[in-house]
Amino acid sequence: MSSVLQSPDLLELVFAFQDGWYQEQLDLIMTLELHGLRHLVHSASSQPFPSMDRVVEILSPWIEKHGISAAQRLVRDMAQVGGLLFLHCAHEGNTVLLKSIQEVGNISLGTQQRIVHTAAAAGHVNVLEFLHQNNYSGFTADTMDTAVSHGHLDAVKFLHANRSEGCTTKALDQAIYHGHSDLIDWLYTNRTEGCSHSGLLFAAKKGSPILQRIVEDGRMQLGGSEIIHAARSGHFTLVKYLASLVSTNHIKRALEAATYLGYTEICQYLNTVIS
Repeated sequence: MSSVLQSPDLLELVFAFQDGWYQEQLDLIMTLELHGLRHLVHSASSQPFPSMDRVVEILSPWIEKHGISAAQRLVRDMAQVGGLLFLHCAHEGNTVLLKSIQEVGNISLGTQQRIVHTAAAAGHVNVLEFLHQNNYSGFTADTMDTAVSHGHLDAVKFLHANRSEGCTTKALDQAIYHGHSDLIDWLYTNRTEGCSHSGLLFAAKKGSPILQRIVEDGRMQLGGSEIIHAARSGHFTLVKYLASLVSTNHIKRALEAATYLGYTEICQYLNTVIS
């Protein structure tokens, strides 16, 4: 018996079958309590997860202090809290820890979906590759949409080359909305989903040249209100291009917007077009 008590490895194995928590787990429970996250210790998976900023704030110092073995014990003994560790790895790009805790934890479908989404939002190609190779569930068209909306071209390229889910029109819509010119060009060239009419309106508001490319390539038809949004934002060059493609009624409304906002050059031009 004394030899068992003097062996850290054997003691850990013995304690693994006893009720209760390790000290580092109690420390984490107290931290969760202080952050108002008591439900993560006891609740069902339907309870909301905290924001990733909060997850990083809580777990980064804990992981640094206690290391991989403690992380494995946490995943094994406290599945709900352990799920936060997987999200932390996805957010921080830590595939070393991710591989280690995967070996001991059973990951629910819902947590797998969160992990994939978190990796896409963070743009960590190494994590996406790991999740892909290990057959994680949760890859959908929304995965690429999410990577695009956060401006991660390399992640988008990886998903395009290795997955079959593709994206939706939301991808190009979001690229236009956020002004990610590299993603706009890449999506337009390499994907066929295109954008929605909202994307055209975003392009008009931003003065993005993608609007003219879409129209001239015949990939979408104008609704007419694009010139109003372009005029409201003072994009004179785009207003001139659109003026010959939309109705007089839309031109008049664009003139009203430009007049109200004081875009003199646009007003003068549109008055000429109408007359």
